[in-house]
Amino acid sequence: MGWFDKLRGVSKGTKTQVKALQALNLQRINTNFKATYADWSSILSANIYGTIDDIYSIINLRTTTEISIPIYIYYEKNKTATKQLLNANGEMNFYQRKALQFKALEDIEETDWVQMLIEQPNDYQSKYEFEEALSISINTLGEGFIRFDIPELGVNKGKPRSMHIWRPPNVIVNTDEYGKVASYSYRVNGVLVDENVPADSVIHIKYYNPSVSNYSDGLRGLSPITVLKKRITRVETNLDNSVAQLENGGVPGIVYDKDTTDAAVGVVGQRKIDYASYAQNPKNTGGVYFASGEMGYLKLGLSLVDMDSVNLDGVDFKKLCNAYAFSARLLNNDGTGSENSDTGARKGLYLNAAWPARKRIAAAYQLYFSRFTDKKRVFYADVSEVPELQENIATMMKTLEEVTYLSPNEKREVAKFDKSTDPLMDKIYIKQGLVPIDEISVIEPEPVTTESL
Repeated sequence: MGWFDKLRGVSKGTKTQVKALQALNLQRINTNFKATYADWSSILSANIYGTIDDIYSIINLRTTTEISIPIYIYYEKNKTATKQLLNANGEMNFYQRKALQFKALEDIEETDWVQMLIEQPNDYQSKYEFEEALSISINTLGEGFIRFDIPELGVNKGKPRSMHIWRPPNVIVNTDEYGKVASYSYRVNGVLVDENVPADSVIHIKYYNPSVSNYSDGLRGLSPITVLKKRITRVETNLDNSVAQLENGGVPGIVYDKDTTDAAVGVVGQRKIDYASYAQNPKNTGGVYFASGEMGYLKLGLSLVDMDSVNLDGVDFKKLCNAYAFSARLLNNDGTGSENSDTGARKGLYLNAAWPARKRIAAAYQLYFSRFTDKKRVFYADVSEVPELQENIATMMKTLEEVTYLSPNEKREVAKFDKSTDPLMDKIYIKQGLVPIDEISVIEPEPVTTESL
């Protein structure tokens, strides 16, 4: 029984009018929405990922690094501390983040339905495969879609039971007359297989698109490959040039006889046989071959000057890596300055690329699942296990020893030791022995006299 059937004191005629108005509004929504399709270049971007090795290597490194950072689910214990933790960046060191985490969050049960959904998204994909597909989609096409299956009946009514990755080129974003997203549709080979899916059944994660040339630009993510379009074209051109050279078999050019008479044709054939016999003899290596008649030469290959464009490959590769916010040093390219250290380059990969990417996904989950008020859940991208971002153990232990605002048990947890069951280990201890300067008693020296001398 809907809200309409529960009305009291309303005449039958009024109910009929309300029903007619509802039908009219529904018709307006279904006929006036604007369908926003993916840009045609998104299909090209997907093909480039699968055909150009440089792009594949870059996106593959970004993706595998991103999903190595786990997104854990917790219950919120302290709202202020949680906010500080989620806003933490690379400036906050390991022990500070851990201490804040213990204050802000508490572990979630393994049987929590959201936890179980994240651990097993659907029946045909593992968690790793699901996260890999989502990250590759965002890094390649600038956006990713998660479609939730939500039962309308039963004990699990209204709660997502599985989630699936949609391919962005196949997704249609439907907006109402005010430009607000009303629903999504999914089309495969021109056939709508999922039509008018409610907006609250889909998570859309995207890179901000500042373009205003089309109405739909702001609704779709900006693909990094689209930004790199001209540079990728040059990479492809240089690659085609080098492949063409190799396919020529290294032949530098054509030798031809300037005599065009019929008699000369037979001479040329015999001369080729003679030269092949001459060249195959190791004793003639580096020797001069003699021939009669006037001959010409046509160059086939490019000169070294013409091949200077190939030297741009290294520059282009660095620029491609720059667009994905990490150093080319990590993909067997030469580095300069601080990038000469692989550790420094990998630290930059985590802080500038992978961690922000995982925070983006965690924030999307947070926004979506916040509508379920049974528990206050927090999605946290945890980098505490990343070796490049961990503090030196000796430095960390010395720092913990000096910290006075943590209990011994909290310090043990930060150092990854089990908590002690001794209740005294949960108390905070303050160091003693410090005295205010104005309480220090100064002993005046005795005056010097002639008698003391």
